[in-house]
Amino acid sequence: MNENFDKNEQNENLTEENSSVTDTGNETEIKKQGGKRLLRTVFEWIETLAFAFIFVLVVFTFALKIVTVDGSSMNRTLIDGEKLIISNLFYEPKTGDIVIVSRERFNQSPIVKRVIATEGQKVEIDYESWQVTVDGVLLDEPYVNYTTSSMYHYGCPESFTVGENMIFVMGDNRNNSTDSRAQGSYDIVNDECIYTGFTEDDIIGKVLFRIMPLHKFGAIKPAEPDPIITQE
Repeated sequence: MNENFDKNEQNENLTEENSSVTDTGNETEIKKQGGKRLLRTVFEWIETLAFAFIFVLVVFTFALKIVTVDGSSMNRTLIDGEKLIISNLFYEPKTGDIVIVSRERFNQSPIVKRVIATEGQKVEIDYESWQVTVDGVLLDEPYVNYTTSSMYHYGCPESFTVGENMIFVMGDNRNNSTDSRAQGSYDIVNDECIYTGFTEDDIIGKVLFRIMPLHKFGAIKPAEPDPIITQE
């Protein structure tokens, strides 16, 4: 009787030991599976971040660029030191666009200006009233920075036509801007004055939005204009 009891007790103890061994094995297996899942998650995050980095690198290499405003020629629309995002992807210039223009042919650094007219358009500038007309339509230019004097013309005539593949650009700070009025030529062809200077190929990119300073982050809106002050 006692022997049977001892054997039964031994069998129960053995069963408990086996159960403990089995439970320990399951815990080990669960830990292994958990570790694998963690590693898989980490690798997935690393892969996602790597693709994101490559995507951003490609975008900013081929589609977008960051540039810094240098100078006061676009005051008060753009201020010296501000940082902008530009793009030249599928871009065709049109009146009113703010663009970055290369001046490699003049051995000078790029400039930021506003497109006034493109190929074939006729431009008329009233240097006393500051009014600019393109193809007979008076431009609404609330962004222009007026001063007490008439607009500088730099030898630019009051009426001309923009030549083939050319663009005519000016800075918003019209009396403190070196632009198409100063860089380019005006030739008489068939009794018509033709502007040749900056070309569409000189455009590095159109300004999309401002990223710095942070309180101005976003689309570029025209500054409130100063009143036009005429000399007495």
